[in-house]
Amino acid sequence: MGGLGRRVKIGRTRFWDGADFCTRHSFRRGRREASIFFRTRGCRHDLAGGCTMCDYSVGEQPSAAVMVEIVGRALSELEESCACVLVSPSGSFLDEWEVPSSARRGILELLSRSPHEGVAFETRAETLSEDVAVSIKAALGAKDTRVYMGLESSDPWVARFSVYKELDHARFLSAVDVLRRHGISPVANVIVGAPFLDPREVIQDAVETVRWALSNGCDECCLFPVHVKKWTQIHWLHQKGLYSPPSLWALVHVLNGLGRELASRIELSWLTSYDAFNVTESPGGCNQCKEALLANLGKFASTSEWGFIEQLEHGGCACRDAMLATASSSREGRAYQAYRAIADYLFPTSWDQAKDAILREELDFMEEIV
Repeated sequence: MGGLGRRVKIGRTRFWDGADFCTRHSFRRGRREASIFFRTRGCRHDLAGGCTMCDYSVGEQPSAAVMVEIVGRALSELEESCACVLVSPSGSFLDEWEVPSSARRGILELLSRSPHEGVAFETRAETLSEDVAVSIKAALGAKDTRVYMGLESSDPWVARFSVYKELDHARFLSAVDVLRRHGISPVANVIVGAPFLDPREVIQDAVETVRWALSNGCDECCLFPVHVKKWTQIHWLHQKGLYSPPSLWALVHVLNGLGRELASRIELSWLTSYDAFNVTESPGGCNQCKEALLANLGKFASTSEWGFIEQLEHGGCACRDAMLATASSSREGRAYQAYRAIADYLFPTSWDQAKDAILREELDFMEEIV
């Protein structure tokens, strides 16, 4: 997957060559929030091909001082104080390769003086250390602070073969423990719609991942239904007929699988494309139900009120049943078919027998770690 990711990113449009920051406004639990995304050179993992669904783009690396100035400008454009402001680069806020420590300190200082009640960051669990957590808490004091960490899936098979992000569970749990000990709220990012899973497996994987994260110290989970973005492995798979984005009914099933009692600990993100420049296809439903799905899920995301999910249960739609009936072969079989197509694309004219042997060895390993 790494080789495919590197290949499809050649010549991609670089959003951050033409922008310093972008902002997004939302409501959560009935309170106003905002997100600020600022220019960096991009996610370190992107260089290795990146997660299969992810392209938050790259750009020229600004100096630490310029990063602080950019975030300061973005904060000044927020017209109202918020319950929480998320400040995020294209990858990990706590990765010094992307955001130097001097830039991080400057941004934290800006946030400490801001009128916003709470702040949030996104980062990979591997970038979190005891010293960093101490510095965040010292800078922000009593402000409510959340740190979102990409978990994606708690299933090692899905993480490795579907997402191309092997995350050591022990490292993730260590990061959760560090955050909690310093009064910072850990939040796990969980995807809905990993490649090679049929709709029932997509639902099961997300439900099990959320339950795993919440039972292992995370305060909340943020669910991300997967969109098809250009310059990603998923976009290539979609073009080859090997991937389709999930139905929003899958997200409804995930929420129902978790139940009303966990509703206040679930956040939804990327319900729509937000007119992103690189999204080619998004999760949805049929013409009869899509509008209701987006409306009710959006209201749930803004308020955490379970009644909006119950309304969808009462409505239903034929495409929901059709989604659940969609399945073919095993996830290992679907993965093998895709990996063979990738090998043919990357190495079209050579070592056919070797390719098959290597892929079959990989398939055996896929089955071993189930």
